[in-house]
Amino acid sequence: MEVTRKQVIPGCTALEARGETEREQGVSSDEIRLDQSPAVVKRPGETVKISRKIHGFDMTEHYMHWIRQKPGKALEWLGRMDAGKNQTIYAESVKNQLTLTEDVSASMQYLEAKSLRTEDTAVYYCARETTVTGAEEAAVIKPDTHCN
Repeated sequence: MEVTRKQVIPGCTALEARGETEREQGVSSDEIRLDQSPAVVKRPGETVKISRKIHGFDMTEHYMHWIRQKPGKALEWLGRMDAGKNQTIYAESVKNQLTLTEDVSASMQYLEAKSLRTEDTAVYYCARETTVTGAEEAAVIKPDTHCN
């Protein structure tokens, strides 16, 4: 997956949502697809809600993880949704800022970030449990998954 650099307005926060793709999972394109919301630029203090439409698998059979990558930084695990049970776990660093929700009937996952700061500028990834390895706070994308 190619990550494009965007010019960010000074004092604003740029958020781009990304998801695992069918090539990253080793299946054909008509089996698994995650449709993402478009990139957005917000001002500090604002709220944003990122959505992910899931096709090709039953999300209630997986944990759905959210991860971000700030410019020039390593991946950072943010939290996970126990899909279908509406149970969440958050990284300590974001638990008061982020809210993960879902709409199972529409196969949608959501990440809402409140009180945005310029340091929240990042590419945000949604991935099912088979793409994420390790304990929650130390979770990383598996090496065979291409994120950039």
